[in-house]
Amino acid sequence: MNLGAARPWAALGGMAALALPGAWLAHAALGLALRPEGGWAWAWALAVAPLIEEAVLRPLLQQGLWDRMQALTRPAAAWPGHAANLFSALAFVALHVPGRGWDALWWLAPAVLLGEAWRRHRSLAACAGLHAWFNLCLAGVSRA
Repeated sequence: MNLGAARPWAALGGMAALALPGAWLAHAALGLALRPEGGWAWAWALAVAPLIEEAVLRPLLQQGLWDRMQALTRPAAAWPGHAANLFSALAFVALHVPGRGWDALWWLAPAVLLGEAWRRHRSLAACAGLHAWFNLCLAGVSRA
């Protein structure tokens, strides 16, 4: 077994492990909540929204910005990937302002983690799955 090949994916496990304590903190300290009511609301929170948001923000926006910024840097540099992550995380927050108000600024932390997952793996499935897990954790602590 090649442990070197498996190690980069360990970061996803770490991000997933942060979800529950992060959701608890967001709910207990900041009053943030996610309370889907009914089947469609649960489907939206756990499947539809994560897939749509991640499909737009990661391969289109984040990767597009990354590629354009990388083309401007010779020799290749690491900063364009991080800058693209931060910009797409801010876009994620902006998408949530209409429904959450300025409390959406608190979504910057998970948005940066999702962007880092994209930066490391370029996997839409990993990003959408992690996003759905974040939502499930917040919904779980919101019902407790």
